[in-house]
Amino acid sequence: MPYRCDATLIGLAPAAAIFGTDPDANYAPGSERVTVLDGTQPFLGYPIAVWKFGHLSVAEWANAKAVLAAGGYSGECYIETDDDDGNWNIYHAIARFPNPAKVEPWLDKYLYPEIEFVLLHVEPDGS
Repeated sequence: MPYRCDATLIGLAPAAAIFGTDPDANYAPGSERVTVLDGTQPFLGYPIAVWKFGHLSVAEWANAKAVLAAGGYSGECYIETDDDDGNWNIYHAIARFPNPAKVEPWLDKYLYPEIEFVLLHVEPDGS
């Protein structure tokens, strides 16, 4: 299945149409892990997905911010991504773009940017 994303649930577009390529995606069932008294390390909090790219051009970066965060560095959006078990779901999420000062620039590209999607919530009609 393709990775998809958009600001609205109805208009989900392939990630490659927005970013120029599909991401390498990571998923965690919680935002952090803690060690509890029995020695286990359960995940706490909402799931999180991170989409990693080898590079994004400045134009692709600006387009993705416009689509997913209304031009800002964070905003509500919808994504379709796989979880750690290989299941594909549509999630309502908050997209968080990194500060470009902390992303390595190279000519007209950003190298190795990572877009975080936090507070993932499965859409009941989108799974």
